[in-house]
Amino acid sequence: MHNEMYREYYAPKGEPHHAPVPHLAFAQYKQAYEKPEKKEGYEEVRTVNFVWEGDEAQRKLWDRYLLPG
Repeated sequence: MHNEMYREYYAPKGEPHHAPVPHLAFAQYKQAYEKPEKKEGYEEVRTVNFVWEGDEAQRKLWDRYLLPG
């Protein structure tokens, strides 16, 4: 949700605008999410860590608390 809010407020110039993802969509996803397990037949289950790609000024904006109350 944080990244979605960041995109809404600080999208790069020239990037196509998209309608914001409703809070309800995030809530429903979180409620229904089940962590996949190899025993379900997957060859591999990976965790992907977030890596910042941007300059320091952008990082300061991203670090702000943007989530709705």
